[in-house]
Amino acid sequence: MIKSVRVIGDGGAFDAFKVNSSFLIETDDGSILYDCGYNVFQELLRIEHIEDEKIIDKINTIIISHDDDDHMGSVKSFIFYKYFVKNNPSIKVFCPKHMIDMFIAMNKEMKGSVEVHANIVRVQCITYLRDRIDTKNIRMEEFKGIHHTEAYGIIVRDNFGSVVAISGDTKAQESFENRLRDIARENGSDGVSDMLIFHDYSEWNAPSRQVHACESDYEVEFSEEFKRTAKKYHNSSVDLAGRLYKLKDGIWVDVARKGIKF
Repeated sequence: MIKSVRVIGDGGAFDAFKVNSSFLIETDDGSILYDCGYNVFQELLRIEHIEDEKIIDKINTIIISHDDDDHMGSVKSFIFYKYFVKNNPSIKVFCPKHMIDMFIAMNKEMKGSVEVHANIVRVQCITYLRDRIDTKNIRMEEFKGIHHTEAYGIIVRDNFGSVVAISGDTKAQESFENRLRDIARENGSDGVSDMLIFHDYSEWNAPSRQVHACESDYEVEFSEEFKRTAKKYHNSSVDLAGRLYKLKDGIWVDVARKGIKF
């Protein structure tokens, strides 16, 4: 089952003083890290040090949404750190097809310089995500965004009806909400208000020159329910960094903000 969702950071590429957008989804089968931008590895180390919790050890799957530096800039350091310093087994990575060779090269690079008997990373195309995830309790699928490069959001759900959706870098598109409504119907629900949804959003409202969702297309594409439910991140003035969400009585709650203990 999905145990919690932590917002590691919600900054955009040019937010020099904010941690890059990244999410950590903890499940009974380990944790999933969605995106590992140029300062995300450093933030994960900081969280471990402050909280004295081995969150890095729990991460066994990485999803890379696309090839911009603020979404994958520290992933190599993170993977090598887990393998050589933390002595963790190899990690699963799902990414766009054109990025696969980069991760294969990591294995070749290290095998050529030290005695490594196992692959450091096991990489697959993100479009295989829903078929290849190694768990019976968690279902995942990708959702292709509209961006300047091939980019994907993800939808994670468990057998108890919990749903977490992260749009990734994309302009607003009605089909994203429609897919979530299909899943809601499968779960016996009428709407999306009980889901934990994070959607890309930019305060720069110039849709013709914008590669992110902004007010003009956001207002047109989505229903009022979706707009009330979705949490804006990435280039939004809303600060979600550090938020930790858990389910309480079927409702996603910001645990730290509400002071709730589990």
